[in-house]
Amino acid sequence: MSLTPLIVTPNPLQGSTQTFTATLSNVGSPANTAVLFAITGANPQFKVVPADVNGQATLSYLGYFAGPDRIIATAQPAGVPLTSNPSLVTWEVGAHATFLSLSDSTKSGTPGQAVGVRASLSDVSASPPVALAAQTVNFALGNNMCSASTNAHGIATCQITPSQAGMQTLTATFAGTSQFVGSSDSVGFNVVAPPTPTPTPTATPTPTPTPSPTPIGGSQITRTNVTCSQFVAGTAASLSRLRYSLEPPANATIKEVNPGAFFYWVTVTASAGSNTFTINQTITSGNFNTLFSIQSGSNVFNSNCTSVHPTITQSGGTVSVTFNAPTAGTYIISIKFDSQSLVGKPAPSPTTTVHYDFRTIGVPGSTSGLDLIKK
Repeated sequence: MSLTPLIVTPNPLQGSTQTFTATLSNVGSPANTAVLFAITGANPQFKVVPADVNGQATLSYLGYFAGPDRIIATAQPAGVPLTSNPSLVTWEVGAHATFLSLSDSTKSGTPGQAVGVRASLSDVSASPPVALAAQTVNFALGNNMCSASTNAHGIATCQITPSQAGMQTLTATFAGTSQFVGSSDSVGFNVVAPPTPTPTPTATPTPTPTPSPTPIGGSQITRTNVTCSQFVAGTAASLSRLRYSLEPPANATIKEVNPGAFFYWVTVTASAGSNTFTINQTITSGNFNTLFSIQSGSNVFNSNCTSVHPTITQSGGTVSVTFNAPTAGTYIISIKFDSQSLVGKPAPSPTTTVHYDFRTIGVPGSTSGLDLIKK
């Protein structure tokens, strides 16, 4: 098993993307063999990529931080462990990577009526990530557009007017500068026409039928008593905040967080065979830098809420989910995060709201947010 290039030359700039290719040799039927790329160094993470029919698995990843990385690929075709040669890359200081999120924006409106949209922008090459102020964010909804500059908290807001009813896509784009790499996000936006009044033929009141739950798409954060069926049916209540208490007498560290765990749900479209999805969590506001660890109880389900027995790993703020899909279609990922992983950590300022965003890379509408506040 080989990994190329051996050494990336010249050294790439931080904030750019590099590609590596692992090749399985003398392996029968290599297609869909899971290849694990282990990256250590300045940008530690794990990625799983399925091999193609030629036995090649290609990894592209972004260098958030300057410094050296070492990459090794491993695989187990037919149960035989294989390990590649190491590849080396050294990231030079360059423009910082950014993260743009629409998780807190309005996601519905009425034709012809202006509605406020909102995006948050942060520098994720800083440790911890920091909000980016005075940067221009462009919004687009169909052919309608608006733009705004981010405030001191990295928030940009402006008014946009939907022109026609139907499900559309709201997109936010940060073009980037000489100091910061551009980024974007998109979410589903439902434009609903007002109902046409219907004359009532009689004064006799007509009982209002109980509305049926609307099946949910995109993503959602909930308590851990929520089931896959409830998420799919749209009957699960969202969880928007966690509350923490302080350890006396100094009140400098976190004593307890409630609730003690939560689920991040996301609907994805998978192809038949091996699939890998990457979930990133980031802190977009607040003077705090501790991320949540995952907990046993995470899973992946098919559209009938039957488990497909995934492999789920975590490296820092990145969770990798790999599973074999019997057929192409819709699958539901459920990641259980441990709120108690914050216990014992230095507490943020009591007046600060710490905001976390959870996003599945490459899946529109997958961003959901959560606030951490003092009791």
